[in-house]
Amino acid sequence: MVSSNLWRRLKFALALLTAVATSGAIRAHADTCGYPLKTTNPRTSVFFNESTVLRVFSPQGSVTAQPGLTIKLWYNDEHALTLGVRRVVVKTRTGTTTTNYPFATLATNPGGALYPQVGATGLNGDQAGTDTKLCSGYPDLCDRPMFPALFITDTTSAPSSKAGDWQSGGTPIPPHAVFGTWKGAVRTVDKTRSPAAITVTNDLDPASNNWNLGSGDPAPAGLSNEGWSAEIRWNLDDLVVAGKMIPGHTYRLQFMVHDGDQNTTGGDSGEGCVNVQPYCTTAADCNDRNACTADSCSAGLCSNTPIAGCKLCTTAAGCDDQNACTTDACNAGACQNTAIAGCTPCTTAADCNDQNACTTDACTAGVCQSTAIAGCTPCTTDTDCNDGNACTTDSCNAGVCQTTAIVGCKLCTTAAACDDQNACTTDSCSAGACQNTAIAGCKLCAADTDCDDQNVCTYDTCNAGVCSNTAIDPCKPCTADTDCDDQNFCTIDTCGGGMCSNTSLEGCKPCTTTADCDDQNGCTTDSCNSGTCRNAFISHCKPCTTVSDCDDGNACTTDSCNSGGVCKNTAISGCTPCTSASNCGDLNACTTDTCSSSGVCVHTPISGCTQPEAAPAEICGNCIDDDGNGLTDFEDPACCLQSDTFAMTLKGGRLRPHGSATRLALRSVLARSGLVVNPLAEDVFLQIRPEGGTDGFCARIPAANFTKHHRAFEFADRKHAVASAGRLDGMKIKLMRDGSVRLRTHGKRAQMVDPSAGRLQVTVGFHSAAAGDGASRCSTTLQTFRAGRQGRLITP
Repeated sequence: MVSSNLWRRLKFALALLTAVATSGAIRAHADTCGYPLKTTNPRTSVFFNESTVLRVFSPQGSVTAQPGLTIKLWYNDEHALTLGVRRVVVKTRTGTTTTNYPFATLATNPGGALYPQVGATGLNGDQAGTDTKLCSGYPDLCDRPMFPALFITDTTSAPSSKAGDWQSGGTPIPPHAVFGTWKGAVRTVDKTRSPAAITVTNDLDPASNNWNLGSGDPAPAGLSNEGWSAEIRWNLDDLVVAGKMIPGHTYRLQFMVHDGDQNTTGGDSGEGCVNVQPYCTTAADCNDRNACTADSCSAGLCSNTPIAGCKLCTTAAGCDDQNACTTDACNAGACQNTAIAGCTPCTTAADCNDQNACTTDACTAGVCQSTAIAGCTPCTTDTDCNDGNACTTDSCNAGVCQTTAIVGCKLCTTAAACDDQNACTTDSCSAGACQNTAIAGCKLCAADTDCDDQNVCTYDTCNAGVCSNTAIDPCKPCTADTDCDDQNFCTIDTCGGGMCSNTSLEGCKPCTTTADCDDQNGCTTDSCNSGTCRNAFISHCKPCTTVSDCDDGNACTTDSCNSGGVCKNTAISGCTPCTSASNCGDLNACTTDTCSSSGVCVHTPISGCTQPEAAPAEICGNCIDDDGNGLTDFEDPACCLQSDTFAMTLKGGRLRPHGSATRLALRSVLARSGLVVNPLAEDVFLQIRPEGGTDGFCARIPAANFTKHHRAFEFADRKHAVASAGRLDGMKIKLMRDGSVRLRTHGKRAQMVDPSAGRLQVTVGFHSAAAGDGASRCSTTLQTFRAGRQGRLITP
């Protein structure tokens, strides 16, 4: 009997002999990457048992790649591709720990997933997502990623480099897309044994898909077919954006895949390599995210030229050039050191001598400061100090003028010469000498703040340099809110900044009797409470002046406006409203059902027809599939016509089973437009069941338990007093200005038993007992809930 390895090699040889050449693709073989190779690194000697599972890849050889290039691998084997380790089980003497990792399950066969989650991606330790390949004497070194992995080596300056290969410890990159069929694996680490025993067990194969890859690329012609196939892709543009590759550089790309069995030690896997040089078309393609290089593209090749004197940075602190006379900043990742105009750097005060005796020179924080000495004039002789004032003695001492005032002397010829620029003095010239007499009670100022008299009820202003304090009318000073009571219940009385404020309450009307509160609306109850009017809206009431105001668009009600100005819409017994004959099905084979021009269903008996024994009819709102058609209540057209059923968009959903109850939270758009609802007059139903299964949850919230706040209808029941609500804690339905209808609901212990991951049917129904089943409106969707952490089910 031929051994497993020999048989696989024979199959590979036959595949190479019989394959038909495909443009841009090359059949994979063990020599593509140059391994196995005898070196001191044990990884280079690892043999890839079954490179034939990697049937073909594209492109081949050395490629100059324009933006948009995709690295493609076609896989085929007698088992489905292993996409990764979805679960790791660690056994110790104290117990077993199970860790589930995010994993792209195969929803359809064939399927497809963009940026698929591949489970555990660690390369070392108990939680590694690797196979069981061992190197003698090198534990935890030769095990390879179970997920399809890409390894990158920049060979721009070293064309023969393999530094980024798996054999050299490179970093694996999961695929950007997968098509066809695949499955997961479970890795078990048994630490009750020494050394620990590690096994990888693949999931069961899905149904074989042959070479049907669904929305993937067709496989090149001439490839063998062993039943299961897949296409794996990596996008060159994504690798460039992620900084893994730079246009104009050359790269060696190594990739490897695992097949779906573990009948050979370490697992069967295949590898391949291709050389790629990303091609640029514009300078933007060459952005190396280095602010200190000038990026350009010439003839498809990138250039990144260093900018002279440029320094990289992340914060301004990294740009400090130790010069106090520059402003240091980090702009777009590069330092800028801008000279401060007029600034002189220094280390001591001696560096700052400006040869001016009338300045004080100092070195402060590395910057020169030359401060003018008030009233100082530089000089060389006494004549330099003549100030033209006969009332001063002028001299030059040590290069500085000294002007000594003659006590009490000020020369003048007129009173104008004695102006001291003080608005609070009277200026005069008497006997050739100035006199400046203070004006009693006058206060000088430069700004209004100089005039504060500590009285909040005066306007304090500075006019022409003199203070003015004008009383504010009306103004009431205070020290506490109680000082400000204006005896008006419709104002808020406060004391702020020592001044009273009486702010009117929006919508408030003061009163002494109920008669003061009449708002002329028959749909409100008017009352005077504690001096303010209350106008409480009467539930389900509509005000009117004529019968035409009360038209509810329902041909099966009698509309009237009573003497109190309130609409009444009385249901007509036995009448069903309609827009077409499809609304009028009465499930009676012996009647002809039509919709009259007035919008009312007409059921005309068929002569000679005998009605068969009636099948059970669906009762809308009892949470039971009465007619046995697999559809309960508002999932059934008998309770919600197709014309009144809208497509729901489930924005978010969380389900966490807990014993006989489930923690539930849903957020959805019931309809983008056209859905008209009024939970104040209609019971609201929420139904959830697995696709093709029986109902898992059914709740009814009576209209009487909803309240309205602006555009929102709200239900709250934290104590679960409403038994039919299925222990929901609350629900909110909001009518948006754009015509859409949105719903939120939640419950900590909703009456939903142990839901499972998969597709769930979620339906929301609105039912009015007065209008009948034909007027019901519904919103529904079939949504996939995926398994999350700690047993949660999550969508999207």
